[in-house]
Amino acid sequence: MVTSSTDVLDELGSGSFGTVTLAKSKKHKKNLAIKTMDRRWMIVKFSSSVLKAELDTIYRLTHPHIVYIYEVIEVRHGQVHIVMEAASSSLVEVIEKGPVAHKTARRWFSQIVSALNYMHEQDIVHRDLKCDNILVTADGNVKIADFGLSRVTKGLCNSMVGTDVSG
Repeated sequence: MVTSSTDVLDELGSGSFGTVTLAKSKKHKKNLAIKTMDRRWMIVKFSSSVLKAELDTIYRLTHPHIVYIYEVIEVRHGQVHIVMEAASSSLVEVIEKGPVAHKTARRWFSQIVSALNYMHEQDIVHRDLKCDNILVTADGNVKIADFGLSRVTKGLCNSMVGTDVSG
């Protein structure tokens, strides 16, 4: 049991910042993915800025091709649970099964570009876009996930770096 309102069904994966489990939500009446991170470990090993970046970013984003976050639950012992919509698989898992139809690949690419364009309009850069962080839904669409390395860029780029070639 990750939270009192969920029943764990399966572990979907784990990474450097925590684990992701598939759970049946009594509250939302559907299967959801729950990313669990230990804030204490992150402060020692990395920094709490990763968690803060993810939380600050995910609440700002509402787009059909970005994973929807239902809620964030922080418990006393330093654990943080990010409750989000579940997907069927990651793009890596789909690609490992074999080639993707050209028409499907073009549609997915268009969906990813649409989500990235939306993020950039919100002054957010993902910074960790890879096939592991693109999820494929049961209805055959893709969604961008995992905003742990994302950054808000507004106000960051005030100077030019590089060689002036204008003359």
